[in-house]
Amino acid sequence: MEQITAGIKPINEELKKETPDLKRLNVLVKSLGQGGTIPAAKLNKKVAEINAILSKFDDGKTVFYKDIGKEFLDQNGGLSGEIMPDYLHLSAKGYDIWGKAIKADIEKLVK
Repeated sequence: MEQITAGIKPINEELKKETPDLKRLNVLVKSLGQGGTIPAAKLNKKVAEINAILSKFDDGKTVFYKDIGKEFLDQNGGLSGEIMPDYLHLSAKGYDIWGKAIKADIEKLVK
């Protein structure tokens, strides 16, 4: 977990240094599992911990964070293989969900 967040911090810092007015939206989508639907209770708990750390990079000016993980869950809170076939990479349907979830945020950032 620390490796993931430790890798994002210097990227944000370098982008801020090189392009201080560049606006960024950090979105994290990650899960671990195999086949079928992963029940809510079995979803990777570290995702929530990583999201909590990443949310601290949000300065409300150039770096924004959005947790869209719930958008991928079914009515029981599970994650379907239809959305993430290998439970790491999104399917076309997963990318469609992702795009819809961040569309309004992107529109605000490009104004």
